[in-house]
Amino acid sequence: MLPSWNRRGGTKVQKRRWSMIPGCIWWTMWRERNLRCFEGNSNRIQKIKLSCIVIFHFLV
Repeated sequence: MLPSWNRRGGTKVQKRRWSMIPGCIWWTMWRERNLRCFEGNSNRIQKIKLSCIVIFHFLV
């Protein structure tokens, strides 16, 4: 999947930000998986999406 994620064109900053998106998604999913498997809790999809966006903004 990652090779198809490459984006052509744009500035270096845009390319760097674009390349961070998969990591943010994977990290968010990993945390949600651990929450469900090990703690028996879960979040609504809206909270999962918001968490992903927040992580991305803190990395940028």
